[in-house]
Amino acid sequence: MDVLVDMPARDGRRLSYEDLTGGAQQIQSANLSIRVAGLADIIASKQWANRPKDRRALPELYKLAASLEPGPTGGPNA
Repeated sequence: MDVLVDMPARDGRRLSYEDLTGGAQQIQSANLSIRVAGLADIIASKQWANRPKDRRALPELYKLAASLEPGPTGGPNA
């Protein structure tokens, strides 16, 4: 888990916590409620950073994003 004060957008502009809350999701883990950056924001940050480790992670993140997109029936793709 990375704990960040801000994240870069696709254009390199720094996004604050407040900027990211719209796409954030709340998850429960071991009786702890955590707000996590949205997948689209994480992908954008990794695209901007363009480090080798980010480039390696992007294909899996793209697959995950595609699997979560609504299918023709309105639900996640199978």
